[in-house]
Amino acid sequence: MNWTCTVGGVTLVGMELSGIYVPLVTPFAEDGTVAERALAELAHAVLAEGAAGIVALGTTAEASASTPGNAGRSSTSVPGSAGSGAPP
Repeated sequence: MNWTCTVGGVTLVGMELSGIYVPLVTPFAEDGTVAERALAELAHAVLAEGAAGIVALGTTAEASASTPGNAGRSSTSVPGSAGSGAPP
């Protein structure tokens, strides 16, 4: 379903989404960095089970609580693993 929303004279137009999009929990290594391989494996497993898509940094205020470096690693690990079609 496409959507539009007008706020303060600005119209936002959204893309068509359908199915279930799963917010992923970000796994961390003992040193506090993102466990990129575990995150990629999680993303692949969720998609393999039939999810239409995934949302990185989508739970428990991860986006606002993460350091810029960790947020960046989460944002790049997920699409890379998801788009490959093969487990990491």
